[in-house]
Amino acid sequence: MKAIALALGGGGSRGGAHIGVLRALEREGIRVAALAGTSIGALVGALYLAGHSPDEIARTSAAMQHGRLFRRGRGEQADSFRGLAGMRSFLEGMLGERTIEELRVPYAATAVDLKTGAAVVLRSGRIVDAVLAAIAFPGVFPSHTVGEWALIDGAISTPLPIALARSLASPAGSLPVVAVSLSGQPLSSGQPISGNSDLTGLGALRRLRRLRWVRALANFSRAFGITRKNLEDARIQLEQPDLVLYPAVRGISLLERADVHELARRGEEAVAEALPQLHALFED
Repeated sequence: MKAIALALGGGGSRGGAHIGVLRALEREGIRVAALAGTSIGALVGALYLAGHSPDEIARTSAAMQHGRLFRRGRGEQADSFRGLAGMRSFLEGMLGERTIEELRVPYAATAVDLKTGAAVVLRSGRIVDAVLAAIAFPGVFPSHTVGEWALIDGAISTPLPIALARSLASPAGSLPVVAVSLSGQPLSSGQPISGNSDLTGLGALRRLRRLRWVRALANFSRAFGITRKNLEDARIQLEQPDLVLYPAVRGISLLERADVHELARRGEEAVAEALPQLHALFED
């Protein structure tokens, strides 16, 4: 069977596209033999490797109550706009106490230690802890404590974990690396930048968009998105994945209530458009 190392990037609500990519890869008979994920990519990847099918992940995600998912729980730090108590309950229901070591293929999630600024790779321990750390977008969600680390979203330093996915293959570098970007085409393409870092779609902020400070927040979050996209583009150039997929998800913001099934369809389309390049990876 054809096999790849897969790198799934961050993008908040756009993560439904990852589900479609996984579904399309299965349809083409391509096995994911190693997977590295950042942010929502770490979440979708963990569920998939734990044995949940793309269809099941899509159905379950679509049925979740968006507001309850991001409620603040008892004991959560108060340094964030939203909480992850609902997400923790969801993950524990799907993954229980399983560990990364129990997954069917090598897996790693990216995070950053808020205390030191160091990039952290989570490739052992409870899957739930790894995912909660990987999705802890700073300011929006509380940091997640693992040992001595106060961990936040790995997209701060590794928006697309290409080199990490390559390192997980055994032996290292033995598999073609396919990366999935939810941030849109490179900035040099001249296309409008994506809005996946815009925080003004969150809850009450959506109703206050005419206020000056909310407009200022929109500009700040947009600038953060540009910085993040530049970092992703630079990593793609440096780490040279064998193929990059760009699902058409531009315009969907970080925590927008999105149609999971429609996003999954767009992920499938991205694979379909790249089928010649994808199958060419195995010609040798």
